[in-house]
Amino acid sequence: MKTHCKQIKRWILAIVLAAGTMDAFAQMQIVITGDEKETKTDQLDHSYMECIYNLVYLRDTTVNPAEVPSDNRKSVKEDVLKLQIGRDYTKFFSYKTFRADSLIKTADPAQIMANLSSAMYKKGETYTIWRNIPQANIIYTDKISRESYKYEEPVPDFKWQIQEDTCTIMGYKCEKATCRFRGRDYIAWFTTRIPVDAGPWKFSGLPGLILKVHDTRNHYVFELAGLREVTVPIEMEQQQYIKATLKKYLATLRKFTEDPIGYMSTYSNIRVRVTDSKTGKERTPEEMAETMKYDFMEIQ
Repeated sequence: MKTHCKQIKRWILAIVLAAGTMDAFAQMQIVITGDEKETKTDQLDHSYMECIYNLVYLRDTTVNPAEVPSDNRKSVKEDVLKLQIGRDYTKFFSYKTFRADSLIKTADPAQIMANLSSAMYKKGETYTIWRNIPQANIIYTDKISRESYKYEEPVPDFKWQIQEDTCTIMGYKCEKATCRFRGRDYIAWFTTRIPVDAGPWKFSGLPGLILKVHDTRNHYVFELAGLREVTVPIEMEQQQYIKATLKKYLATLRKFTEDPIGYMSTYSNIRVRVTDSKTGKERTPEEMAETMKYDFMEIQ
């Protein structure tokens, strides 16, 4: 039976755990039911450009990236992320997550459950990164279980070293830059034909748009897939954020990633029942917990 009201509607949040997050989760899904209030937003700016980046990263860094088969979904994860660029703000977020959240909020619960394995309900990254250009500040938010976390930090100084190498990406001549940042060595390719100080994730500080960036071990690879000039609002959701530091956020994310069932039971007061989609057998939190086989982008 469905019930509707103006501000609150019944919803089903389907968390489809991607194959490769943890091997035990390859064929499993978690379903949480609850009530969700309509979310309001603050408009921070308007974009004048929008970029789409493909992200490919390893969820099992114990393997050699060059030896991972293209169809090995246990080791490799992919996402499509959007970068909105305005005069005062940039915003970077997962388009896959935005699409899935939008569908879950509007679709009938029965329809969601019937199509739970569909690609349109599969989420990507859950973080969003805003860069306040005038104040040289980064605002980073993420949703861990049901809690929304937020931390702020100054825009990083990547100490880029521009090299002589060049390449062509999507028809743009690009120059090479290298840096070491929080435990990883990165290679970036930027173009001065688009003289915009912006890039995927937290990357910035070069005299042109960053079209591709990856760490030297190819654990994380961002590459431009498209761009256009477009004017759309750059918005931030009004949430009851838990304020954190980068260190506290990463520690919390690690707890959740290694033992999501235990985390939700302990910190979110959620009773989760997990069943194997092949056998129908319920799994215990102890069976689900597993040590991470990969590192976050920020190691140090």
